[in-house]
Amino acid sequence: MHKLLIEDDEGGKTVVSLIRDEITVGRAEGNTIRLTERNVSRHHARITCADDRIFVEDLAARYGIKRNGKAIKGRAEWAVGDVVLIGDYRLTLQGEKKAKPLPKPKARAPGQGPGAHEVTTVTRLSDLEESQSEVTSMMPALPAKLVVISSNFAGQEFSLTQNETVIGRGEDCHFIIDHRSISQKHAKIVREKNGAYKIVDLNSKNGVKVSGETYRATHLKRGDVIELGHVKFRFVEPGENYVFTPPSASLAGGQEFAPAAGSTGPNKLVVFGGGLVVAALLAVGAIFALGGDKESPAGAPAVDAQVQAEAAREIAELEVNAGDDRIDAAVASARGDYEEGKLQRAIGKLESIGELMEPSPEQQRQISELLSSARNELPFQRHYENARDSLEAGEPVEALEHASSIPSHSIFYKKMEGDGTQAGILNGVVTQARQELNDGKTEEARELAESVLVVRSTHQPARDLLTRIEEQERAAKAAVAARAEAAAARSEASGSGGSRSGGRTASRNKPSEPKLSAEEARTLFTNAARKVASGDPRGAITDCTQGVRGGNADCHRILGVAYGQLGDTDAACRHYRQYMRTGPSNPGAVEAQMERLGCGP
Repeated sequence: MHKLLIEDDEGGKTVVSLIRDEITVGRAEGNTIRLTERNVSRHHARITCADDRIFVEDLAARYGIKRNGKAIKGRAEWAVGDVVLIGDYRLTLQGEKKAKPLPKPKARAPGQGPGAHEVTTVTRLSDLEESQSEVTSMMPALPAKLVVISSNFAGQEFSLTQNETVIGRGEDCHFIIDHRSISQKHAKIVREKNGAYKIVDLNSKNGVKVSGETYRATHLKRGDVIELGHVKFRFVEPGENYVFTPPSASLAGGQEFAPAAGSTGPNKLVVFGGGLVVAALLAVGAIFALGGDKESPAGAPAVDAQVQAEAAREIAELEVNAGDDRIDAAVASARGDYEEGKLQRAIGKLESIGELMEPSPEQQRQISELLSSARNELPFQRHYENARDSLEAGEPVEALEHASSIPSHSIFYKKMEGDGTQAGILNGVVTQARQELNDGKTEEARELAESVLVVRSTHQPARDLLTRIEEQERAAKAAVAARAEAAAARSEASGSGGSRSGGRTASRNKPSEPKLSAEEARTLFTNAARKVASGDPRGAITDCTQGVRGGNADCHRILGVAYGQLGDTDAACRHYRQYMRTGPSNPGAVEAQMERLGCGP
């Protein structure tokens, strides 16, 4: 079996066995191997195995891939001993070695074969094994977690299921806490090779305190109270039986909640059989008490306590067939709500499963991952709902701005396409563009049509409108040329024309080749827009390269689209950045394209 030796620039190493026919490498979640440094693209490379041959493929990564010091484009064979550079990481392909005896593996759940759902996450490799290891370090089935014990977020739990977890107000954080005292990226928690957890301040405004002391970085232990700004968390070790208990109203009035003591006794809210409904009602009460006025993650809808409470009651009353696992059925029910975009219901169900039942470590892992995904989707749900509201209000351009903020991997992107929202938005923008054209606002109409083609290059109504604009411009240009020819003919007829001096003067004053005018540059831009929309990026590049020389700044956007179609990410990003410097009226759509390509600032 082939293996990969992965090294970083500090000399840290780890070894990963190539047990799959296809392995993806990148910074985003979902990759088989995650390399979390910033110079690794979200989806950087693909490794494929076929007939004992290994291939590595560049997935249009921003920083590219080098094999033995030379950049590769597309797919290339990877021989044993070859070194592939991805960001700060060196990946060396190793051949088969005689296997060392390994400990007897733990029993797997039914239907799970080796490597069925395993994901290898590599953070800073210096934080992993200092020497090569034959088995990749894995996250424990029941990870540590943070429990909020102050502010309106009190009672929320965040499972530390990743090797590196960022906390802050920004939408790209793993845990989003929308509190004014918390920075966009406030702190990160790192799980080290020995299973210990460390918190690191990310240059936050209000700093990080652990058990009352300010730290730039420090290890966490059971019972530590973490303060990020004015929000307090309780660190819960893996396997620790801790339940947050809010203080009574008489004690909590106007004060922040104090940390609850750790528990190892029977006070955890777990009731079986007929008592499960009673426990659910208690959980519902806690949700209303703690969640009614909860602040929501940045840009996300406010927490709907009633919906979450009803979801908790549904889990408590869930009926399953004989022989089926109740917890698996509950998780499946929550997953169904998540896939339908009913995030509040999914969150309510998942939280109640952890409170009312005793999930196994594997079930707890599934719950934590699904709960994290649901919370991360909340900002995209807000953009989706705002896009629909704007469309219904007759504001398709504003709706397009919201729609462009939803990444393609989001469930709401698929929902937007499936329910016709995106088609309605694009058609609405084209309708508005036609009205602008009818009102004589050609440039405004052109810009709106082009914004549609940036999102969907094959949108026929937008392409037809650009053709109409081009035909009108061509007709206007022909009329100007005809008038110029008529004026020249009249001038020639009225002149002497036959004198030698006149002939010599005409020869000496013969005009040089005219420079590219703004109108001609605009024509080149229009032709390029049509070509990129019809699948001819090279032709578009030829036209708009001349258009840029003629001073047409809009050509930078068309060049970004065209180079993106050809897979030249660096060139596409370069032109998108130049276009953004011109102060366009539709920056959201362009920023969304740059995000999909992985363009940096």
